[in-house]
Amino acid sequence: MTHIIYSGKRLPSQVENNFQELFLKATRKQVKAFPYTARITRSQPTAFVFLLDQSGSMGDLVEVQGKRLSKAEFLSTTINQLLNEIIDRCKKGTEIRDYFHICLIGYGGDSENTAKILWQGNLSNKTFVTPTELIHNYLDTETIEVESRRPNGTIQKIPKKIYRWIAPQASHRTPMRDAFLLARDILVQWVSQYSQSYPPMVINISDGAATDTTREELLQVAQEIQSLATEDGNALIFNIQVSDKTQEAIYFPCKKEELPQDEWVHLLFDMSSDLPENYNQSIAQFTGRDLMGSYTALVVNAPLSKLISLLNIGTNTQTLVAKAE
Repeated sequence: MTHIIYSGKRLPSQVENNFQELFLKATRKQVKAFPYTARITRSQPTAFVFLLDQSGSMGDLVEVQGKRLSKAEFLSTTINQLLNEIIDRCKKGTEIRDYFHICLIGYGGDSENTAKILWQGNLSNKTFVTPTELIHNYLDTETIEVESRRPNGTIQKIPKKIYRWIAPQASHRTPMRDAFLLARDILVQWVSQYSQSYPPMVINISDGAATDTTREELLQVAQEIQSLATEDGNALIFNIQVSDKTQEAIYFPCKKEELPQDEWVHLLFDMSSDLPENYNQSIAQFTGRDLMGSYTALVVNAPLSKLISLLNIGTNTQTLVAKAE
């Protein structure tokens, strides 16, 4: 796969002469009758693109699980933990099988107010990274506490060492549209190359509203991402609005009427995908709701303590991973 090297100053679509041709090719797939059923293999992986808010408000201090830290610190630890779990999902004995391609995009975090791919060190010239590349190119390690259930049913916290690939950042504004544009640009190339794969998922995590766009512009780029398709279906967008407030969280609404009267929340709903049925079991286990619902990939006012569980739902393709291959 060709890796786009992105400086943060110009989007790939602004420098690649054949981008429009690639975009049209990536949106003209003939989707099969029963989409979102492709087996995930090493030759036909799927992709996860994480859009991470690194604006100034992410520097606000919060208390999570008895610890006081910034939202940015908690987010970076959660993403590092998730990447460790993704590596574990790909282990077959001593071998790591590259079922997933992963990209981390940060927006905010510096005075340029652009989105940037966050890989550092030996990965700094990469867009998508495989689990094998992750395990061999981490920056350092940290020790976190994870919950473990005792035989008697009680919960204990135990220390666990995890690898780290990103560090917390929190400054300046919230150029969310730039992040979605960058996701669109790199996914155009990805779906063109992996035309038979399970469609990619874009997961956007933010505590606020975009500062670089209008409602119409942001909705348009979300729709352009969702128009990208493999033969197995269209790309998916999952929006998670995190909060340290006391408002009740809304998990995977079925219809807009479940949401508060808030223009930004309604825009996030319109930008989010209708999830395929293969996510219903994970949603039902998390929320206690009916397996038969038609759920939107949106969470509003999500407590930070629930973030790793929500990300596990968004990346839950385990039933489709063909580990026997």
